[in-house]
Parts: sequence; C-alpha cells; structure tokens
Amino acid sequence: MARVFISYSHDSDDHRQAVRELADWLRTQGHESRLDQYVPDPDEGWPRWMKRELAASDFVLMVPTATYRRRWDGLEEPGKGLGVTWEGLVLTNRLYEAGGVAKGMRCVLVGSAAREHVPDELKGHTSFAMYDDGDRLLSYLGGRAPAVPTAAAVWTRPRAEAWDRYRLLERFLVDAFPVWELEQIASWLPDKGLRHALPGGSVPPAHFAHEYVCRLDERGLLAGPELWELLREKRDRRVDEIEALELAWR
Repeated sequence: MARVFISYSHDSDDHRQAVRELADWLRTQGHESRLDQYVPDPDEGWPRWMKRELAASDFVLMVPTATYRRRWDGLEEPGKGLGVTWEGLVLTNRLYEAGGVAKGMRCVLVGSAAREHVPDELKGHTSFAMYDDGDRLLSYLGGRAPAVPTAAAVWTRPRAEAWDRYRLLERFLVDAFPVWELEQIASWLPDKGLRHALPGGSVPPAHFAHEYVCRLDERGLLAGPELWELLREKRDRRVDEIEALELAWR
C-alpha cells in the first residue's frame, strides 16, 4: 500500500468533489490517499501540515488546472492560493535537488485539469487521465508492470454519500472523545494490534481520528458489533448518532 499525497487547487466545488472522488477511489484500491479535505483544521497549521505530508508520502499526485499552474509558477496575485504556491515551491526544490528526476511525482487529469496546464518540469512524464488510465495509475503506484485491467482496477465515480461516512465518523470521534479514550477503546477491541498502528496522542485530534477510522476500516472492525457497542456504552446519550453511523457502515 502506498501513501499518496494529492496536491490541487480549490478551483470550484465541482473540482473539489472530483478530487475527493479520486482520493476516495484510491483508498478502495488499497492506497492511503492524503487530502486536505480529510483534515478539518490541523492544529499545527496548514504550512507545517503540507510540509509533513509531502515528506511522508511515497507519491505526490498533482491535479493541473490553469489556476494550479499559475500558482505552481509563482504567478498568482499576492495573498491568493498560498497552499498550492507553497507546495509548488517545496516540490520544485525537490526536483532541483534530484537533478530533475521526478521520482514519485506525476500529474492526474481529473475535474478541471488538462494536459496543457501540466508544469513544465513534468511535461516529459506520463500524465494519467482518469476514466481512461485508472489501471495504469494503479500499476505506477504499486510499482508493477501494467497488467490487463480487472473490474476492481477500472475507475468508477463513487457516490458521494457512500463516502461521507468517513468524514461523519471522523467528526463524531473528534467531538465525542479525547484521544486517550479512543486509544483505550482500541485496546479493548478484538484486534489487539490496532493501538500500536495508531499515531499516538502527540498528533492533532483530527489527524488521529482520520488514522483511527482508516485503521478500523482496514481491519474490518467497522463491520462488526464490538466497536459500536463500546461507543454506545461510553456515550449513551448519543446513541442515536452512533446507531446512524453504524448503519452507514453495515
């Protein structure tokens, strides 16, 4: 499983949704996609969050639109699009230090993205067009030679409501529990190794909740009764919310 950071500009609500669907789809294929939409507001601030995520990811996928390209090149109006401007600077420096070798850096054409907006530094590399190149992208991320596409590898647009359950559960956990209590609940679940797979209480609560939900999903614990019974026991006044979340995961 690869850790994949997605760099994009917030051009419109439709574009943001298209990028979110790309990130969600990558998760269904076993990759750990990282996206600002999964993190409501990092306690360390966005610049440090972006720097940390870029450093920790195995791959960086960029979504090149006209707006993204303008900010990547440092040509945006002062004070606008600082996130992409910052990411573009970090990635440009990485390319410079690597002698122009774009290891783990590729563009994905989804939403409003187009080949004409691919940064000059990446024009000599493959740009993956979603709906056409889903299997090739998976082969690239997995380090495998391209294979005959399978049904699981073909890009399909997931229904937005099917993926809201991730975000809703993460928000509920942040609102209802401190990190130490979630760690305690993890130690009571059937998979005793879950707690050791979590990042620990030193990270922001939103980041911890995101990792918590990802690990629960990977281990199949969201489909069983144990977690939900523990949540109801600990927060009996919010049983209606918990039952609605459980229903979304069954």
